[in-house]
Amino acid sequence: MIKRRSLLAFAILLPACGYRPKKPLAPPRVTITGLRQSGGKWLVKLRLQNLVEADMHLDRLDLQLTTADQQIQIQRGPPMTILPALATDVVEQAIPISRSAAQALATATANGVSVPYQLSGHAFTDEPQRRFEVIQEGFLSAVPGRANEYR
Repeated sequence: MIKRRSLLAFAILLPACGYRPKKPLAPPRVTITGLRQSGGKWLVKLRLQNLVEADMHLDRLDLQLTTADQQIQIQRGPPMTILPALATDVVEQAIPISRSAAQALATATANGVSVPYQLSGHAFTDEPQRRFEVIQEGFLSAVPGRANEYR
């Protein structure tokens, strides 16, 4: 009788031990590795880092770059990319920068001066569906000898 009860308890609990995908618990880290003008349009290079031990299905980014007293929208996706566990990827995205914003950035970084930036907004995943807040601060500096290029 005890054997039957043990077997019944095991049979009931076995489905609870089934496979469940890991859910990312930490937001992806998003940083700017470069900003440049190419062929009349501006491109921002973003480094995406998955800081957890599970694949992250990054669906889209909705960010705002604030630098040199200017605000620039950065939107990418959907769909974007799958970031493997503990991996890094770099993506380049065209962004709208006005002539006045480009001039303000050039003036702020003149003579080798770095200008602080803040990247804020949200990163969205689709497996599982989550929204992560992104806040990153850093500095942009003009690349010597290259007009309208910053890192």
